[in-house]
Amino acid sequence: MKQLIIGDVMHELVSTRRILACLPEEHMTWKPHVKSMTLGGLATHMINLLNWQVAIFLYPEFDLSTVPNRRKP
Repeated sequence: MKQLIIGDVMHELVSTRRILACLPEEHMTWKPHVKSMTLGGLATHMINLLNWQVAIFLYPEFDLSTVPNRRKP
């Protein structure tokens, strides 16, 4: 089961990297809606989700308050 999950994560990582590479730096402050996060914030959130998945597999306990976030300004 663990290998199946890791395979899915690796597939998602390839897609996520491809999408993030296409995001123009000058549009990172754009918001799709007034109440939405910025494009940079949404990209950061995608990266953090992947980081959290890795942390879940690497450590016996997972506490979001101890996981460093990678933030895009």
